[in-house]
Amino acid sequence: MEVTDIIQPGQGERKGIENWLKGATQEEIITAIINSGRDPLTGLLNRRGGLEEIERVKLILEANKHELAKAGSLGEEHAGLRLLGVASIQIYAMDLSGFKGYNDKFGQEEGDKMLKKFAGGMLQTFHRSTDICMRWGGDEFLVIVFNSKVTDENVLAAEKAKLDVFLGGGVSTYVVLGNLAGDKDILKGINGAFKELAEVKKVGPVDSTGRSTSGGFKMIDLGEING
Repeated sequence: MEVTDIIQPGQGERKGIENWLKGATQEEIITAIINSGRDPLTGLLNRRGGLEEIERVKLILEANKHELAKAGSLGEEHAGLRLLGVASIQIYAMDLSGFKGYNDKFGQEEGDKMLKKFAGGMLQTFHRSTDICMRWGGDEFLVIVFNSKVTDENVLAAEKAKLDVFLGGGVSTYVVLGNLAGDKDILKGINGAFKELAEVKKVGPVDSTGRSTSGGFKMIDLGEING
């Protein structure tokens, strides 16, 4: 049985999975989930699973780019994506401001609840079939959006505000949105976005609730990073 079957079991394999779970330790279960490409706490893609999904979606979009005959039978959103291939990529690098203090004050269990709630908010905000939501590590998160370029900071501010609704207790999001052309190196773009995120976090100061007085968000063009 493949470890991915624990996340998405085949119809005839449920009984086998149930039997395996009865005898498995918690550590074995967590290891199996991680190896499947999922974060065991939030259910989001982990770093490895997310990078694999990026390549999978890119291949699908490019393969379908010239299938004009089929595009008419799909919904408008999907038809547009099929025709564009990979025209542009948006990289949302995110960090939770004030989370460490919240975790220290209320304990890991409450902190874990907040992370799961935030992950649910990400999936509600970025819900297209080609949107990729990841837990990058700790309280860092990453979203990859294909073919939907945002150039208005007011739109980014609204997206940040929507995500902040899922948080509380003096915790909010730092967000860097990097725009990248579809033919550029996406991994370099991700690294560039997180590097810029670190700079945004330095700007501060934060107020007594841990919220960034600078707004906590920034939009950048990642093209120069890729050369």
